[in-house]
Amino acid sequence: MKVSWLPLSAVFLGILWMFAGGAAFTIMGSLIKHLSQTLPIAVIVFFRMLVALTLLLPWIMRNRFASVATSRLGLHMLRSVTGFIALMCLVFSLSRLDLADAVALSFTTPLWMIATAAVLLGEGSGPRRWMATAIGFGGVLVIVRPGMNPDPAMLAALASAFLGSLSLAWVKKLLVSDSALTITFYFSFIGTLISVVPAIVFWVQPTPSEFLLLIAVGMLAVTGLMCAAQAYKLADATVVSPVDFTRMPIAAAIGYVVFEELPDAWTLSGTAIIMASVLFIGRQEEIRK
Repeated sequence: MKVSWLPLSAVFLGILWMFAGGAAFTIMGSLIKHLSQTLPIAVIVFFRMLVALTLLLPWIMRNRFASVATSRLGLHMLRSVTGFIALMCLVFSLSRLDLADAVALSFTTPLWMIATAAVLLGEGSGPRRWMATAIGFGGVLVIVRPGMNPDPAMLAALASAFLGSLSLAWVKKLLVSDSALTITFYFSFIGTLISVVPAIVFWVQPTPSEFLLLIAVGMLAVTGLMCAAQAYKLADATVVSPVDFTRMPIAAAIGYVVFEELPDAWTLSGTAIIMASVLFIGRQEEIRK
């Protein structure tokens, strides 16, 4: 039997792109955590949005802004506001939590997506997926340990994941008529406008080194999004999505080396439960196809 190497090559490249995207997002998170020790959250979010918008403008101007034409501005605004609040919650959680804990709780976005997709998109889910979702949130309880006065930052991390699932639902609706570039542009543009006032109110002048790190945060955000998009383009989501879990060991390594943090048994156990649930849900989605 003749074997074609192209599909295998495409899958392998998709896995590499997803790994690169996960690494970019994790490094971005570590920079945000570092910057949050001296800069207000509003300033960090403003630069994250502004730098991303600046990087996108050359592609937009090349087509004389034709690529951002849309008839669904209201939905873009809804998605952008939701995503902006999710980002604020994420930055707050990174400023307070160990890096590994924040990353672990971000893995709950696919679990929240089961409920948001059912309500907002009318997508049905069988009893197995709902059961896997419930078990996944059991893993969240292991990490958060509600009986031990959990840090409010953990609730912020969960809120970020939930709002992220809402944002993804809006994106799925927008992709019917608009391109990924258009959606990303409006998110960066509207997010920059929204973040201007809070940034002015809480403004603290970044040092030259902090300014460079803020630019790096925006660049890593765009890089992560582009890598993930390329990964999904080359291979099925069920193949590349599990690669996103490599963010956890990367976060643990950075947390240990840079911030002297070490994940405890509760975090590792809860993360394992969440990962298993998300993988099962992804497998069920593949079977449904």
